[in-house]
Amino acid sequence: MSYNINETFIIQTVDSFEPTFTACTGVYSNAFLSCSGNTSILLGTSTIEFFGNMFTNNNFSGNTITATNYFSGTTNLTNVIDSKSITGGTYNNQTLTIKIKNGSQITITGFTDVFVTGGTYNNGTVVFTNNTGGTFNIGGLFTGNTDVFVTGGTYNQNTSVATFINNTGGTFTLSGFSTSTQFTGGTVTGSTIFTNGLSTNTISATTYQNLPKDIFVTGGTYSAGTAVFTNNTGGTFNVSGFQSPTFQLIREIRIVSVTSTTVPSYVTELVGNQVSFTITGLDGNTHRCYKIDARIVNGAASQDSILWRFNGVTTGGLYDYNRTELTQGLPLGGAQQSAQNFIVTSTINASAVNIFTASIEAQTGANRIGNITVGRSSNSQQSTDFNTQATFVFRDNSTNLTTFTWTSIGGNMRYGVGTIIRIFGIVG
Repeated sequence: MSYNINETFIIQTVDSFEPTFTACTGVYSNAFLSCSGNTSILLGTSTIEFFGNMFTNNNFSGNTITATNYFSGTTNLTNVIDSKSITGGTYNNQTLTIKIKNGSQITITGFTDVFVTGGTYNNGTVVFTNNTGGTFNIGGLFTGNTDVFVTGGTYNQNTSVATFINNTGGTFTLSGFSTSTQFTGGTVTGSTIFTNGLSTNTISATTYQNLPKDIFVTGGTYSAGTAVFTNNTGGTFNVSGFQSPTFQLIREIRIVSVTSTTVPSYVTELVGNQVSFTITGLDGNTHRCYKIDARIVNGAASQDSILWRFNGVTTGGLYDYNRTELTQGLPLGGAQQSAQNFIVTSTINASAVNIFTASIEAQTGANRIGNITVGRSSNSQQSTDFNTQATFVFRDNSTNLTTFTWTSIGGNMRYGVGTIIRIFGIVG
């Protein structure tokens, strides 16, 4: 069943009022048309909602109008209003610049900075003057009183109370002062004098005055067990009691025809001519450096060269030496010998005596460069007629020196009776 009604209703005037149509039920129509005059549609006093678009050729009014979009013709007024909204602004040098959302801006000038430049007070009223020359007053301030201020005071150490006196003769007291003489923390500003001393873990200041000078040692000398040090003020002080390193006899080898009844513990006696022998029991790390004094007698009838080795090392390339023989100041011969497995101290004639001294660093890792000075005579009765000077290197310093071995190159000589070799080490 259909209820659609397609009719035209003519509404006539009721009494003297304009044409009126009322209904309490729903009325559906494509249009409400006025035949003549004005047509009023009264829709009540509550909220009225229109679904869809709403058009008017004249005015449309209401206390509140809410819509998604507002159009004037085809122009969306919502976008126009939004594009004209203010997004911010700046003020500089009496000019206000207002920024608009659409990118434009409005500039307003002519501002005047008016500020107070001074003022006077009289009987409860302050008259302020601004930079334009204008004035304004503030009255009602409290009057009729006297300026009361502190003129002095006293402090009682027994009661820890301070009594202050003002300009009217009145007094007031303050108590609760700490009588402790110790700081528990804080910062001291300004000059401070501590009369009974100062003890603290840390003192920090920008400037320190009247502190002792930084006195430090600038040099010194050593003599006979006493060091004399000089400081930066020119003063000196002594440190004594040093033990000067001295050489002490460590080992001694004697070649004899008959052994002695008693000998010191550091002495070893060998009986008769010796082809070679080794001195043991040395400790280079303890003695640091060894000095050798030797008197060697060739007990054989043949000439040969004295050969010397350390720690029993016979590896080639670990011994270098440079030997020069001199007589009456003139060189007789000798040359640099490298990559050997021995050191030749000198050549010794048959039945001759060689007297020589030598020294060598003995510690592990030491730079083992040694020196030898040899005096040689043609026989045991004659004085020295020419000598040998030599320098040598023992390249194996992986351990300290513990043994010295003497032999000969050709095996012809014999260390004969009367030979004495003494080993001295540093003590102290």
